[in-house]
Amino acid sequence: MYLKTAIILLAFVGLYAGLVFVAATWWQGLGLAVLLGLAMAAIGFNIEHDGGHQAYSNNPRINRLMAMTMDLLGASSYVWHWKHDVTHHTYVNITGHDVD
Repeated sequence: MYLKTAIILLAFVGLYAGLVFVAATWWQGLGLAVLLGLAMAAIGFNIEHDGGHQAYSNNPRINRLMAMTMDLLGASSYVWHWKHDVTHHTYVNITGHDVD
């Protein structure tokens, strides 16, 4: 799990740096932007989701830190926790109550 996290986060940082400092043409920028978007999705679907569900580690502090990668992407780990863990998992597939 830690190796996967390191690879995803290094890809995110590298792609961001490439987009900001290296891309000289529009097609380079477009390609790097698409790859950066995929890296951001990987952070959300892998690192943040597992941390948000307290499934990343046995250590609650590490789980919270991994959940906070959502904040790195510009979203709110607090709102995600409330919307997903509290409201969705309390009312899974109940029409009118399940927000997912």
